[in-house]
Amino acid sequence: NDDELNDYWQPVMTGISSYDITIYNRWGEMIFHSKDPELPWTGEIHDGTHFAPNGVYNYIVVAHDLLNQ
Repeated sequence: NDDELNDYWQPVMTGISSYDITIYNRWGEMIFHSKDPELPWTGEIHDGTHFAPNGVYNYIVVAHDLLNQ
């Protein structure tokens, strides 16, 4: 709602060389995916036509450090 409180969600990491995040709803459906660590999830789903309802969401983050580990 653009009140600058919880307008987006984004993991905070430093020193990474690659990044991949996927967010799932409670039914296991993928609702967000990105390989850009600067791109936050704003809560949009269905290609930006709706916002996700309040609730619990699962996510998987795969990141490699600068030594590729």
